[in-house]
Amino acid sequence: MRLDLSRWILLLPALYLSTSSLRGEEIWVDGERGDDSSLGTWEQPLATIKAGLERLQPGVTLHILPQEKPWPTDIRITRSGTAEEPIVIDGHGSLASGRREVPLEEWTRNEDGSYQRPLPNNAWGMASHWEGGFPLVWFDGEAGKNVTSREELVSGSYFLYKNRAEQRTDPLHNTLFIRPPEVVNGDSVRIETITREGGIFVGGDHVVVKNFVVEYGGRDGYATHRNTGVVFENVEARYFMDQGMSHHGAEVVVRDSWFHHNAGAGIVDVYSEAKVTYENCRIEFDTWRGGVEFHSGEFQMIGCEIRANPQKGITVTKGATLLLRDSLVEGGGQEKEGLVGIKLGEGSALRVMNTTIRGFSTALETTINAQTELTVDSCLFEGNDRHLDFSEMHRKGRAAFSAEDRVTLKKNHFEAAGFRHVLKRESDTGWRVETDMFTATQYDAFSARWGGDSTSSSED
Repeated sequence: MRLDLSRWILLLPALYLSTSSLRGEEIWVDGERGDDSSLGTWEQPLATIKAGLERLQPGVTLHILPQEKPWPTDIRITRSGTAEEPIVIDGHGSLASGRREVPLEEWTRNEDGSYQRPLPNNAWGMASHWEGGFPLVWFDGEAGKNVTSREELVSGSYFLYKNRAEQRTDPLHNTLFIRPPEVVNGDSVRIETITREGGIFVGGDHVVVKNFVVEYGGRDGYATHRNTGVVFENVEARYFMDQGMSHHGAEVVVRDSWFHHNAGAGIVDVYSEAKVTYENCRIEFDTWRGGVEFHSGEFQMIGCEIRANPQKGITVTKGATLLLRDSLVEGGGQEKEGLVGIKLGEGSALRVMNTTIRGFSTALETTINAQTELTVDSCLFEGNDRHLDFSEMHRKGRAAFSAEDRVTLKKNHFEAAGFRHVLKRESDTGWRVETDMFTATQYDAFSARWGGDSTSSSED
C-alpha cells in the first residue's frame, strides 16, 4: 500500500485559509520586530506569544511568525472560540523548543565534582534509567554521553536517575546529573538541557492549531483536556519525554501531522469521552511504549502510517473503539521478536479496512470475550512471523458467547506465515487452556472457527 505523502509537514499556510475566519480579527506576533505594547497588527506586531494569547476572542486568528531563535514551549491556550467563529493559532512553520541553556551556576555542585538539578518529567516507561533514544544534555552544542549510573559519569556525560518504585519518597527521583567537559584557559562550557514543560496545551473549545513544530520537553508535545471542537493541522512533535500528542477526554480532529522520536509514545489518548480522528498522519520511531495507544473513547485513523516503533504499532484497550482505514502499520528495521503490530485488548472494538500490516512477530493479537469486537476487511498481511493470534476467554459464571459473532474476517490476503488460537475456559478447578497452531496452508481450518471465511486467501 502506498500513501500519498505529498502534503507533509510545513505546507504553505495558504492551503489552510479555509480553517480560519477570514472576516475575523487578525493578531500578529513577531519576536524580532514586535513590541507587546503595540497594536498587534502586521505593521505593529506583538513580541511574545503570551501577549497574543491574552487577546484571543472568538473569530480571532493569531499569527505567530517563525524566528531564528526557537519560541519557548509551554504554550497554553485557555480561551475558547465558537463553532461558527473558532480561535485559530497559525504558527506559519514556527519551532517551539524546550532545549534551553542552563548555566553551570544554576546547577548544584556535588563533592565528587558532578553537578545536579531536578528534571521533572513523564517518562513513565523507564524503570531505572533514561532510555528515550534522544539526548537530554548538550555541551557546547554537542550531545553529552548518556551513562547508566552516577559512578559512570565521565567528562561530557550525564545520567538521569529514576526510581519508579519509590518515586514519591525518593528525593532524587528525576534528578539529572552531569559532569561537564574540563575547560582550558578559563573558558566556560555552554550547557543546554530540556525543560519540564510540554509543547502546546489547548484548554479551550473550538480552537485550531496549525503549522507548528514543537520539540524537547518533559511532558506531551500537544495535549487537550475534556474540550470540544479542537483541530490540529500540519503539526509536528518530536523528542518529548512523554507523548508526542495526548488527548484527555476531548473531541479532536488531527490532520496532516507527524509524531516521531518521542519517548512515551507517538500518541496516547485516554478517557471514555475522547472522540478523536486522525487523517493522513505519520507516527514513527517513538521509542519506548510504541506508536499509538487508545484507552477508552472512540477513535478513527484514516490514511495514516504507523511504522518503525520499537514496541507496538497500535494498542486498543480499556473498552476503546477504533476504525483503522486505508493505512499502513509497519514494523520497520528493528528486531521483530516480540513485536506486535496491533494489540486489541479484552472488551475493546477494532475495525480494520483496506490496511497493510507487515514486518511484525505478530501482526494482530487480541483477547476475545463477550464485549470484544473485531472486523478485518480487505487487508494485506505480509512479512510477519504470525499474522493472527487469538485468545478466546470464557469465564465461569458469565454468559456464554459465540466467538464467531465477535470476529469477522473477510476479503483479506495473508502471505506465508502462521496463525494461533488459544481457548481458555474457567472452571471450578481453574483454567483449562488449549492452544492450536495453524500454518499458512491451514488457514481454512483456522478461519472455520470464526464462521468460515471463504473470501480471504493465503499463500505458502
